[in-house]
Amino acid sequence: MSAVPLIGPTGAPYVPNKSQAPFHASAAKYKLLLGAAGSGKTVSLVVEDLLLALEHPGSTGVIFRRYYPSLRDTTKQTFFDWVPRALIRKEYKSEGREEVELHNGSRTLFRVLDDYRKLGSMEFDRIAIDEAIEVQEREFLALIARLRGQRGPRRMYLATNPPDEDHFLHRWFVDQARPGKEVFHSSTYDNAEHLPPDYVRELEQYPPAWREKYLHGQWGFLPEGSPVFDGFDPQIHVAKLEPIVGLPVIRGWDFGYVHPACVWLQMLPSGHIRWLHELMGSNEELRLFAARVIAETKMHFPYAKKFEDYCDVAGTYKNDKSPTSVQILRNEFKLEPYARKYGIAYTVERMRGLLRRRSTACRCSSWTSGAGSRGAASQAGTRSIPRRTSRQRMASTTT
Repeated sequence: MSAVPLIGPTGAPYVPNKSQAPFHASAAKYKLLLGAAGSGKTVSLVVEDLLLALEHPGSTGVIFRRYYPSLRDTTKQTFFDWVPRALIRKEYKSEGREEVELHNGSRTLFRVLDDYRKLGSMEFDRIAIDEAIEVQEREFLALIARLRGQRGPRRMYLATNPPDEDHFLHRWFVDQARPGKEVFHSSTYDNAEHLPPDYVRELEQYPPAWREKYLHGQWGFLPEGSPVFDGFDPQIHVAKLEPIVGLPVIRGWDFGYVHPACVWLQMLPSGHIRWLHELMGSNEELRLFAARVIAETKMHFPYAKKFEDYCDVAGTYKNDKSPTSVQILRNEFKLEPYARKYGIAYTVERMRGLLRRRSTACRCSSWTSGAGSRGAASQAGTRSIPRRTSRQRMASTTT
């Protein structure tokens, strides 16, 4: 930490908590801190920038935020709340062009990302992004191209409330994970001693999906508007599951060029449906997508002996220019997809009914709790559901 003590606005020194300490200790080039509400993520971000500015004299860094009022009123204010004035040699206060210069020659600029083209040919040694959930992917990639300063450390660090799992940050840091990228999670509980007594209790009253994000600092998904399947509860219907050897694997296909999709399911003898895996394409022709489905099947279900394929009935519709989607799967991939037309109202009500008729226990010894569950899996059959919302969904229903 800095030789000059970092004293916050309450007079308390900065002491990294159990989620902030590994964030500061990491030497990864790209670091993402997912922080719940009140977890101190912005404080961690500005302290990280200060530490690197002190470690690399003469370096140039920048702290970005999507909108200027938020940059001015929150991020920049937090920076000056924690950075000792004794370290600052000069401050420039021109609105929209603010920056500070430390006595060791390092500079930190404060900028907005309302238009990434304004970056021009700027280059930086350090890049920080506060509330990265607000940033667009093209802006993020444009910033990576500016991380080419000559003084080092050439690192980018981001802090944000957890985005949905379909956000580009999840794809970039999780789906495309590699050495040099790290994700850290900071919960409200980690910073509870600095919060009002009733703050955590209020967050604990949130719906389950909201608690995952704003209390535990985890990836998740918050639907907009009214949910179609209002009986779905992540605490009941979500678990880390493994395929059961001997049961057929069901593949469900949804065709289309923009977002083709496939899900892998198993139905237990009890009638419970296990949603085990999923794949969604983007602007992808069916033949390329089908080849990926086959590859995913071999990778995730190597021991499965029987597969059943079901598809959207639109895949059977004929036209004069090309074979149908079902014909392509049958003739070129030797699959036998089944399709049956049902009305939307019928299928929606069918699913709602199944969700309402869930069983409270299933005599299934192969249920697993997965990583990060609150309790041990019950080998006797009582369900054990992990806190972490994953993409493996179990529709705990009976037919």
